[in-house]
Amino acid sequence: MSNNGAAKFTLGALIGAVAGFAAGVLAAPKSGKELRGDITNAAKDVKDKAVNKAEDVKGQVVEKVEETVEDAKVRAADVKNRAQNATKALKADAKEAKEDVKTQAKKK
Repeated sequence: MSNNGAAKFTLGALIGAVAGFAAGVLAAPKSGKELRGDITNAAKDVKDKAVNKAEDVKGQVVEKVEETVEDAKVRAADVKNRAQNATKALKADAKEAKEDVKTQAKKK
């Protein structure tokens, strides 16, 4: 399951848990004060779970970004090395061609 799919599933599970809790609390015979306390506790619990899930997802995103940046650095270094090698080869070829032209010019 993708990170986005996992987050959606978790959100759905949290909403379902809240709905189930709310139905159970509202159906139970309790005083208004007890009912408000239960609702407050449930809301805090849902908030804590949502914050924890958000932190987990954030950590996963940061880790993926760090991996991508590191991969980009490696690829950039490889491209740089190839370009430097190609430049050196072209300079050597140009120098050799220059010497060949000088040699040919002296023969004539």
